[in-house]
Amino acid sequence: MYFGGTSSSRKKVCLRGNTNNVPQSKEELLEQARKEREKNKQQQQEENAVSLIQRTFRRFNLKKIYKNEQRLQFDNILLKQTRNINDIKELFIKLNYFYNENEIKDQNRLFICLQLILQLQKLNKLSFLQNLSLNDFNFFRLNKFIKFIISYLIKENDLILQKKKIALSTIGLVNFLQLNLFKTNKDFEIFILNLLKDKNINLSKLFLKMFLQFEDKEKESAISIFNYLLNSINNNEFILLKLCTDILSNGNINILSNILLNNKNSSLNIILDKIYCNLNYFIENFKTNEISILFIGNLIQLVNDQFILLSTGNSLQNNFGEESIVKYIIILSNLINLYSNHNEILNLLQKEEDKEENNLQTIIVKQLNLLFSRTHMQYLVDTIISITKKENNMIQCFCKLYLPLLLIIEKKNHKKFTNILYTLSYINNTSTVEEEGKNENYKLISILWHSIFYEDIIAVDRIVEHLETFHFFIKLYDTVLSIMDDDEFKVQQKPFTLNENIKICKFLKEIVFNLIWTIDEKDKNLFLQTFKEDVIKLLTKLQLRDVRLKYCPKDHFIISNNDDNHILNRIDIEGMADYIYSNQEVEYIYDDEEDNNGNNNNTDKYRNSLQQIKNILLSDNEQFRTIKNKNQFIEKTKELISKAPYLIPLNIRIHLFKNILELDKDDNYNRQHFIPPINIRRESDYIFNDSFSKLADLTATELKGPIRVQFIDKEGLEEAGIGQGVFKEFLFELSKVAFSTKYGLFKTTDDGYLYPNPYSSSLYPDGLDLRFYRFLGKLLGKSIYSDIVIDLPFAKFFVSKLLNSTNNDLINNLQNLDKELYKNLLFLKRTTNVEDLELTFTIVTGDDLTMKREINLMPNGENIKVNDKNKFSYIYRVAHFKLNHQIKLQSQAFQQGLEEIIPRKYLTLFDENELIDLICGSTQPIDIDDLYNNTIYSNGYSQEHRSIELFWDIVYNDLSSEQHVLLLKFICSLSRPPLLGFKDLHPKICIQKIDDTERLPSSSTCYSLLKLPCYKTRKEMKEKLIKALEQGTQSFGLT
Repeated sequence: MYFGGTSSSRKKVCLRGNTNNVPQSKEELLEQARKEREKNKQQQQEENAVSLIQRTFRRFNLKKIYKNEQRLQFDNILLKQTRNINDIKELFIKLNYFYNENEIKDQNRLFICLQLILQLQKLNKLSFLQNLSLNDFNFFRLNKFIKFIISYLIKENDLILQKKKIALSTIGLVNFLQLNLFKTNKDFEIFILNLLKDKNINLSKLFLKMFLQFEDKEKESAISIFNYLLNSINNNEFILLKLCTDILSNGNINILSNILLNNKNSSLNIILDKIYCNLNYFIENFKTNEISILFIGNLIQLVNDQFILLSTGNSLQNNFGEESIVKYIIILSNLINLYSNHNEILNLLQKEEDKEENNLQTIIVKQLNLLFSRTHMQYLVDTIISITKKENNMIQCFCKLYLPLLLIIEKKNHKKFTNILYTLSYINNTSTVEEEGKNENYKLISILWHSIFYEDIIAVDRIVEHLETFHFFIKLYDTVLSIMDDDEFKVQQKPFTLNENIKICKFLKEIVFNLIWTIDEKDKNLFLQTFKEDVIKLLTKLQLRDVRLKYCPKDHFIISNNDDNHILNRIDIEGMADYIYSNQEVEYIYDDEEDNNGNNNNTDKYRNSLQQIKNILLSDNEQFRTIKNKNQFIEKTKELISKAPYLIPLNIRIHLFKNILELDKDDNYNRQHFIPPINIRRESDYIFNDSFSKLADLTATELKGPIRVQFIDKEGLEEAGIGQGVFKEFLFELSKVAFSTKYGLFKTTDDGYLYPNPYSSSLYPDGLDLRFYRFLGKLLGKSIYSDIVIDLPFAKFFVSKLLNSTNNDLINNLQNLDKELYKNLLFLKRTTNVEDLELTFTIVTGDDLTMKREINLMPNGENIKVNDKNKFSYIYRVAHFKLNHQIKLQSQAFQQGLEEIIPRKYLTLFDENELIDLICGSTQPIDIDDLYNNTIYSNGYSQEHRSIELFWDIVYNDLSSEQHVLLLKFICSLSRPPLLGFKDLHPKICIQKIDDTERLPSSSTCYSLLKLPCYKTRKEMKEKLIKALEQGTQSFGLT
């Protein structure tokens, strides 16, 4: 029988202990053994854990029983009628062992023990606690005991019911921390460090709670502990940083300020001293985030509150003086400069204060703006002025603090920026006022300049060393010049003498030239362009002041011409004119070059820009003056002429201007078409209306071309003559009428200068007056375009508006308009107790022909009184109204007409005096040699003719300067010579021979023609020439 299974019925047994699955391989055997070992190990661990838990539980129960026994023993000791030092020591040791902060009874035992220790300490101050701390183990217990007190103070919220315990705890803490219980300062620092790091009993939390919530007595204790800690820990920067930042990064600074300042312990002094002494560590570990912005804001508010207390005489910390303020400036300047690269603070400074909101961001905005309050700046400036006499570098810290912030504010809120600089300009040194009785304005600007150029050494390397100070000086002096009247500048010579201003101008001139010649106009670096524009702006204001006051030597602003390779010797006027005329103006936009994520590091940019400026100032100037590329040279020269034209000699600018006009004439020639002669009635009643009706609607292209005028006499007959000479006479005759005050379009100042009539609309309603002004602007443009000089004495403030659209130097330009008002405003500026004058922000307008009415200078002006604080705003608004607002429409219309013929960018090659000279002729005395050399002769006369020799002999030797003017006016209706001399007079002066010796000399002014009879004797010629000049025997036409 076949059998397929095993022949044995016995069960096989594996000797290894496995009866079911017998391993088939070595690997399986090894894996099985490993698993068994792991299982056995886990079982052993579980058994050990159970054993440990049982032992711990037994130990806990035993310890709990023992603690309860200690508590019982503690209570039994308290029941003793008398207790000695050892008993109290025993209580102290036992409490350290069993104390549980969550047990109310243990808290009671803590206070009983604390009370006994303080009583004992009061009786014998140098025994118990000091002896206790000598033992290392007891010293450890003492540390724990202090922690018990701190923990209780932090966690206790019932400040009313637990008032006694809180008071006792506070007193105990003061005693424990202030007594010399530690063997070394290092031990004390380690102990405090542990308290600061302990999350459960953070020492900073304790101070904040004591400052913000406890009673006054406990607050005083907290101040004592806080000051003691700061004074005791001199070498541990971490502890100092932690304590100061935790306290000053709290949102309840108003309460903290009241506590820290209203005590006699000089808390603010100590805080500033500790931060100052460890400033490098602070800077290295100062994190730029919202909390640290709050730290800066709180520090500013704390110091500002101290300034207010000092100013009102209520400060308990009378020792807060120069030294503390200096430390504050240094600390803040360093921290602010750290923060200049953080967008958060930039955004905050650009925000307006919101009085309604009270969130963290709004609080910080208000705090940062305290830096710009008058009281805050007053104390800082006082300190700067005083300390600069001892430490010249302090002014640098001040500038490093304010300059970056002002640059940010200027970019987004120019009005606020200007107000800040106005305030800084007028801050006086209070010590000078109190001690010497002097109210010395502009002191800060003088300190800034002399801190850079001390010992009267004006050199570029000084700027490099004090670049922020120099830039701040530029900003401030620019503002000072805006509010300074000419009497202060030239007579009182504040803040600089005239000689000092001359030196400043000379120095700035070279700086401006280097900056323009070096910094590419297309460079988008905002800081570089801002610095360049600021320096140019200041120099321009000083130059315009010189235009008015003539305090500098002649040609002082012209750049020095040192060699043949200099720019002045390389200017190609024709090429430059072609470049300017053919190239459209490009407005370059300077930005902060933000990346796509909006991130930018303004601090790095600012520092890099400062370094670039330093490199420019220190570099060899000649390498920039020897640009070989012609186009690059022309482009740079064009920027120089457009931004600082006064650096280039006037004759070069006039030739450039005339070349530009010639290019325009060539460009317009092909577009012009023939205009028939225009009939104009000569009489004054008709000449203006005829001219307006026939010329006003002509296009600019037509006006730029030849205009043929035919005069009609009273009988309606055509007068002889037609052409350019007649057109010149036409302009003379028309200007006499149109610009006359009788016609009502112009008024005259007290000195006889012309400006638009503010009330012209009442004479010519419905906008007719503005059409007239536009027409007259075109005619003035035509006369300049045609190189015809007209004697029109425009007021300088009106010419300034034509060049700049507005008057910026308001207070000084006002004297040209209304001397009486100017004197009154100066009186207001310099007087005090302005309220007594009972002025409001209103002004009366109108003249003899119009209704007088009172208008507001600002919204609700009739209800706003003028006082010492707002008087500068009132002065500005009055001057602005008179010079800008009331003639705004008339000036705009006139300017629009003028610019149709000559764009303003060409006129700005000149200052206001130069433009007046371009229109009316030179103010220089008549150069007879020049007149002689540029006179031509006709009809038989020549330079060698006997009568001509007699004529010039009389002109040279017998006629006075006044008679020279009469002679010029007699010949060509001009009282002033052409700006570049008689070679530019068109047509040239011509002396024509007349045979009739019985008649007086006569002239045809339209042709600049003198008709001189051929007198036989010198005496006869002199008598008849002078008689003709006095009688005026000019004529018009061909006679």
